[in-house]
Amino acid sequence: MERSNDSLRFRGETPGFDRRRFLTYAAAAVGVAGLAGCGGSSIGGGGSSGGANTLGAITSSAYPLSKAEALNKSLSWPTAIHEPTKPVTITVANTWTPEFVVRQAQFDKFFMERHPNIIVNGQNTPAADYQTKYSVQGAAGGLPDVMYAEYSFVQEFIQAGRLVAVDHYMAAQPGFDLKDFVGPGLSFYQGGGKTYGLSYGVEPIIAVYNKDVFDKAGEPYPEADWTLEDMLAKAKRLNSGSGGDRMYGFGSFAQLDFPYAGPMYLQPFGARFLNPAQTVCVVDSPEAQTAYDFWLNELGPYVPTLAENQSITTAGVSAFVENHAAMDIAGTWLITFLQQETSINFGFANWPAGPKAHVTASDGSCYSITTDSKQQDAAWVYLNEYTSTAGQIFMSSSTGAASPSRASAWKTYLSETGNIEGANLFLTALESYATSDGVSYLPESVEIVDIVTPIWQKVWDHSLSIPDGLAQVQAAVNPVAAKNA
Repeated sequence: MERSNDSLRFRGETPGFDRRRFLTYAAAAVGVAGLAGCGGSSIGGGGSSGGANTLGAITSSAYPLSKAEALNKSLSWPTAIHEPTKPVTITVANTWTPEFVVRQAQFDKFFMERHPNIIVNGQNTPAADYQTKYSVQGAAGGLPDVMYAEYSFVQEFIQAGRLVAVDHYMAAQPGFDLKDFVGPGLSFYQGGGKTYGLSYGVEPIIAVYNKDVFDKAGEPYPEADWTLEDMLAKAKRLNSGSGGDRMYGFGSFAQLDFPYAGPMYLQPFGARFLNPAQTVCVVDSPEAQTAYDFWLNELGPYVPTLAENQSITTAGVSAFVENHAAMDIAGTWLITFLQQETSINFGFANWPAGPKAHVTASDGSCYSITTDSKQQDAAWVYLNEYTSTAGQIFMSSSTGAASPSRASAWKTYLSETGNIEGANLFLTALESYATSDGVSYLPESVEIVDIVTPIWQKVWDHSLSIPDGLAQVQAAVNPVAAKNA
């Protein structure tokens, strides 16, 4: 099964950071397609108290067991319902890097100590192999009890009837606060009025800026209510130099083959890429022409050209990360990378408002119970704890592995990531203007991206006009989008 990089949730090579996800973002800027390999493997290991540990080591220099134990004891874990009265085994599928799988093993250890009749058989599969592996297992009726799923492919499993609706569990669970899931934190995992997964992480796209570049130019930092016109004015003033000394005003071009293109680039101008049902492409419109006239002709002179961007991203980085851009787009996955891999003095700002709307894109990931599970009640006990406030603090907020989907876990997340200036605006976006509407996430989204890429690269290098490019995209995408119906 072939998938573009945008269809995979790449979880970090640096502890607590989605570095491969960042490289995916960089690759998306030039429409580079990747392949999801076949296969995948679990990581075997020794035992632990409270049940068998199948994920290997439960301590490391990055995640000492003693600190994990102290944190685990300090948290308030949910009251379990449907606790099994005799030993049962559940299999849980993850896709963490080798460094972070230690944290997963710690969670499973403490979970089994709290629930001695539930034995967790943890699996960990490389991100590039994950979707293919479990698509094959799903077709054969052999899915694990609980599995990770990303926004970009979860609907394939939902529409195939392979995930369990958990609404009845949520209704029966004491103290379950559905409203604690922020913004579009659950919308990707719903269908037909039912919920098929609980989000553990949700990530809006906002803006990042280089404080040193702003300070050197005497340029004020972005205001909370800044607009796209304000961003353009700053990009003009901060753009300087050439060649190896180039400082771009903004670090990335507005791609149309980006899954987030609708909310980020079009909807602020009153345009759309797909209709809300994602069954019709509607990008050939005067509003879309206005939008991309802004991104290509007005902001375009202050961002990398197609050739420049291809050169930059060949190394898997971006102009901003290379300290050659004053501003860029950003997700929470950028925080730890900038902290650990660069010396850039950075801050975050709201995604700027457009002339028609203030909106940005959001994505995320969930865990789900599968219809192949023979222990769905025990699987709920695990799923509920993993995605609870305590679970998100243990796995995500305290490590920086993902920005939590529960508002109640954000205080810890912001503190543990260093209270970076403007980092709280990610939560602001989730609670006010971030959306899943317009994000391409239904099953045909990967093919749509692949169709758009070569057309839009011609627009980017000015060998095809914006009106002609939009018309060609709409004509080519419509037959594929119709398959989402």
